Amino acid sequence: MKNAILIPLCLIFIVPVLMAPGLSAGRSDAVPVEESDRVLKAAFEKGIGIYNKYRGIESLRKELIREFDPETGALRSTSEVTTRRKEYYYTMPEIEVLAYTKDGKDMDPAKYRVWKAMPLFPIFDARGRERYTIRVTGRKKVAGKECYCLQVEPKQQTSRHFRGTVYLAVKTLESVSLEGTMAKLDFPMKEFSIELNMTQVDKVPVAKTGTARIRVKVPIFFPDTIIESSITVLESRLIQ
Repeated sequence: MKNAILIPLCLIFIVPVLMAPGLSAGRSDAVPVEESDRVLKAAFEKGIGIYNKYRGIESLRKELIREFDPETGALRSTSEVTTRRKEYYYTMPEIEVLAYTKDGKDMDPAKYRVWKAMPLFPIFDARGRERYTIRVTGRKKVAGKECYCLQVEPKQQTSRHFRGTVYLAVKTLESVSLEGTMAKLDFPMKEFSIELNMTQVDKVPVAKTGTARIRVKVPIFFPDTIIESSITVLESRLIQ
């Protein structure tokens, strides 16, 4: 089980139109009901169009992964992994490990076992209103842009439902960033959170950078461990 965890970017697929705590400085202004309704209507229209046109995103991604002892905080290991990924909106991803180093030593990429999981249910697709309660809770400056803050709550507690906050640029409604977790954590996860900063490819949001933190424990096979990951997406293209 060792080195079996590679942080998924399935969360990027829940926000086709769309902060980290460190980016949350700035005012939070109330949004009138009429404006809130307009924002959500536009988000769903754009999102449904994207999901009808594209199947997912292919990317080249580099990840710095550090493992810690949750009791002492001691660093156990540091790994760097480069992957080619095809992450689909509704089906299992395809992931190829291209390079892998651990504690400064080159390793066989085939030795790195990748955790694959079904993507989270999208927020702004044709069934988004069935699965989530979405509220525009205010406006805030994020990464230098005036943004709408959207609070997303799942209507069911499953590992395929998202819970968190997404930020949409006021002027364009493009995705700026998100932070959140899964509504329910499946074994062996005891903790999971992710923060992503977004960019655009052909007017479709894709992840640019991010951080993730998970805590896992598998008795006998994998000790209680906190895994922190720093994610950099080197290139992305849309899959039709």
